[in-house]
Amino acid sequence: MDDPKTRKAPPAAAAPRDPAILDTPEAVGDDRSRTVATVPEPPVLDANGFDPHDFEWRPVLRRPRSDGWTPELQRRFVEALADTGIVADACRSLDISVQSAYRLRRSAGAESFARAWDAAVAAAATRLIDVAMMRAIHGVDIPVFDRDGCRIGSKRHYSDRLMMFLLR
Repeated sequence: MDDPKTRKAPPAAAAPRDPAILDTPEAVGDDRSRTVATVPEPPVLDANGFDPHDFEWRPVLRRPRSDGWTPELQRRFVEALADTGIVADACRSLDISVQSAYRLRRSAGAESFARAWDAAVAAAATRLIDVAMMRAIHGVDIPVFDRDGCRIGSKRHYSDRLMMFLLR
């Protein structure tokens, strides 16, 4: 058996190496001459893989009008577009015309508004994939009618074609 007095001490554990610190040939054993490398940070992405800076934008400055595109109306439009993914639905919910929305998007100085528009449509597309997956897995209810046209129940329909498309 080992005698505790004669047992050798275990070797000292090596200090954990920091990948951001590079050892130069002159720095072996000398902590003062280590060089710190700058490691670029990965871009911050949200849960859906979108860059949050796409949603940070400046509203297009327009001449003030009571029924015009105020900065608040522009923000509400981008939010509605992210919810629906359809420009006409977003415009209808805010009681504005589709033509004026596209005119604002094409106007000079509206580049950040156009980027926010594109990011909102991309966010809505992600929601569309979620809805399609839910329909493929859980199915949809199809109403069943009798000969007189009265609804007598429903049956659940599962779309194998939609599931195959989503698995690609």
